[in-house]
Amino acid sequence: MPMSRPSEEEEKTKAQLVKKYLKILNKADVTEMSIKPFLDANPSFIPTPWMLNHQLHFGIILPQFSLSVGLKTDCAYLTKSSTSWWCVLVEFESPTSRFFTNSNGVGIHSDLTRGLNQIDAWRDYLRNHKDSFLAELDPIRQPLNKNPVEFRYILVMGRRSEFENSKKKMERYSEYETGERYRDVRVLTYDAVASEFEYNRLSLRHTMKRKGTKFAFEKYNPHPHGEHLWTYMTTDHLKLTASEIERARKTGVRVDEWLNGERLSNWGRDVAGTRRKTIKRLLKK
Repeated sequence: MPMSRPSEEEEKTKAQLVKKYLKILNKADVTEMSIKPFLDANPSFIPTPWMLNHQLHFGIILPQFSLSVGLKTDCAYLTKSSTSWWCVLVEFESPTSRFFTNSNGVGIHSDLTRGLNQIDAWRDYLRNHKDSFLAELDPIRQPLNKNPVEFRYILVMGRRSEFENSKKKMERYSEYETGERYRDVRVLTYDAVASEFEYNRLSLRHTMKRKGTKFAFEKYNPHPHGEHLWTYMTTDHLKLTASEIERARKTGVRVDEWLNGERLSNWGRDVAGTRRKTIKRLLKK
């Protein structure tokens, strides 16, 4: 089915967000830390180029998700198909970082090497601690949590202006961006982040953090028609604030029953098993 066209209001919102992002990005003293508050406030801007056909799992971004003490991502997300999962780890380096060493060749600059070394450190850790790391994600890695998991990586750094006038450099950058250069890594400029956001539909995304044995929303952006996460996450997995309970209730989620331990269905709008009974009862009338 073709994707529906965005509304005028959505296009206006996207244009305003891109304008704010580029205003920060184009400052002379910009760093990855000066862009972080914007990305924290607008998780729909987080690049998600690695995606399986079920798309972004539960609409969740996991900021500052830790692999271990002293080894932390800038953010992570999950995506799945009916047969497998990808766990994607994201590293943001400086927008002033460079890809290439000089104006003529395509030799790798130390800035790019440093970013790739960070990903190597994650990869090395996960090679030896995959099961314990995935156990941390178990509360949200539902359903199909027995399916195999592969790791993918995203490195965001630099600006397109460094190489856009060189065909040779553009071709080499394209290899990094598409994953052709490294099968499990995609390297994007900060400009590519804006391009991806402009191309895709505006999505309502949550950010979550692990708190003890459960997850909690850091930023809750409820969908007006309910959400799939209510079918699979329970009070054993997710802790809600009073404000989040009220906001979920206003979108039609049967959150009171959920809080009492009942399983929900139909994007959280029904208690599991009751919708079919209701339809049968109505058909008998």
